[in-house]
Amino acid sequence: MRKTFIPMLVLLAWATSLPAQITREQADEIVLDYIQNEVNRPVFLYVNINAPDKEGTEITTSNEEKIKAKYACWVYCLTECVCNPLEYRLPFWSRYLFVKEDDGNLLEVIANKDLGPKDLTSSWEVMKTPSSLFASKENNKSLHPNPVNDLLTLPCNGESTRVEIYDLKGTRLFAGTLSGEDACRLDVSFLSAGVYMVKVEGENFKIIKN
Repeated sequence: MRKTFIPMLVLLAWATSLPAQITREQADEIVLDYIQNEVNRPVFLYVNINAPDKEGTEITTSNEEKIKAKYACWVYCLTECVCNPLEYRLPFWSRYLFVKEDDGNLLEVIANKDLGPKDLTSSWEVMKTPSSLFASKENNKSLHPNPVNDLLTLPCNGESTRVEIYDLKGTRLFAGTLSGEDACRLDVSFLSAGVYMVKVEGENFKIIKN
């Protein structure tokens, strides 16, 4: 009988210019931004508690299939869920997200008919639940486009807006007050490609600069 495991590989140049040796915090930002832009259904997000393996990482799925990356990477797992408490069914698929430690590129493997990693209870921890993922997604809707190339539209209600931009190391790259016709928009073309934190009137947002 043929196995039902059907892998699909998608190489995503999601943050190619991030500094070498991506930290766990940076990998979290890359994965969360990817989910908010590409995943349109409720999911649980798990992260592997083990540090990247220099010899590569191997995951054994619930179907006893092997998924192996040839590089050191941070590993995440998304499992589909049903949010209606009156309905119960097992997850239909799992997605494994591998964030390369050296450059931040993201590789996705979709495993159909899979219930997640075989060692999900011992080597993984829940990073986000469906409700917290969607709350984060709604927060980002007021700041767009995201990812952004040059002009970023900001949430603003008055004639002036205080804006600050930080990189993932906490270094402030921009601080200023926008006013007049430009109170709700900011040219971010001066930023290099990567993930940044934008503070608008004290409220924090995450953006990806292409």
